[in-house]
Amino acid sequence: MAIKYKQIALEIKESIEHHDYSTEKLPTEAALMKQYKVSRQTIREALATLEKEGLVRRVHGSGTFLTGLSSSLSKNRIAVFLPSLQEYIYPALIQDLRLQFEARGFSIQAYETHNNPAIERELLSELLKNPPGGLLLEGCKSALPSPNLDLLEALEEKGCPLVFLFNRYTSMDTTYVMDDNVQGSGLLIRHLTSLGHTAIAGIFQADDLQGLERYQGFMEGLRDVGLPLPSEQICWYRTEDAAHLLFPSSSQSFDDYLMEHIKGCTAVVCYNDLLAHHLAKFLHRQGYQIPEEIAITSFDNSYLSYSDELYLTSLYHKQKEISSLACQAMLQRIIGLKVPSYRVPWKLLIQESTMPDA
Repeated sequence: MAIKYKQIALEIKESIEHHDYSTEKLPTEAALMKQYKVSRQTIREALATLEKEGLVRRVHGSGTFLTGLSSSLSKNRIAVFLPSLQEYIYPALIQDLRLQFEARGFSIQAYETHNNPAIERELLSELLKNPPGGLLLEGCKSALPSPNLDLLEALEEKGCPLVFLFNRYTSMDTTYVMDDNVQGSGLLIRHLTSLGHTAIAGIFQADDLQGLERYQGFMEGLRDVGLPLPSEQICWYRTEDAAHLLFPSSSQSFDDYLMEHIKGCTAVVCYNDLLAHHLAKFLHRQGYQIPEEIAITSFDNSYLSYSDELYLTSLYHKQKEISSLACQAMLQRIIGLKVPSYRVPWKLLIQESTMPDA
């Protein structure tokens, strides 16, 4: 029996590596007994061998499931590419991802791209020398054509599956986990118009796909409530312009640019909390009363939504919703399953930046 169960364990292991199984769950013990023409005890010994190697986990009463883990330690590492590791929503996201993957036996290594395609290319070139088990990627300047598709395709050819996070390169047909940005902007427009606002400005990042989608939802939201579609009330900015938000002393020209587009409006939809927080501080310095003279809304419900000056009306997701979906999608891709993409709908948290008594 000893030789037989080891041979069966080896054959199942090869089937796992070749992605021969169509689900995360292995065939039942009875099905494996029939396939290999051996006793239940032999099958259990084979499965126990695979479980010791970390390749499967057995759940009493439910069956045996693939873990996606490999005997090669480098394949149990997940690379994560994000614009920042220290700022805004990203530290909490990295921590959530680390907990999610470590609970399943994987480690993560996070890399900072600064939303710069050149930096992304350097990092991808390094990964190609020793590909990880998978790559979670928030693409750089995703509204623009990417010069790095060749390296991403090369990584996938080397067995490193890719899952996009928050955005995607539209010319690549692969799994993504994204916010439903069109739906989100629509929520904000309906909230503002329910309060009587009809002159609403929009501020969006031009070089990321999220910005284009939030603009789309903004314009469709205005259309659906019968309001005009005013291009003069749309303010676009780039990644490079956003650096001014972190250095207020050098931001006067950017603030003047913002004011050109929101002048005469009673409400604003901001691309994210970072922009909204900066705008609120600037408007306070200019003597505006928020929300009495101008209401502010945004995306992400980050810590910047809760400053001493103002609580922002902002869109949010359930805690760990994005990280859980990203982890699930990546593990399924590692196993070799067909994985759907996800559009996660936003929820609206109403606070004092639109309702003084909220």
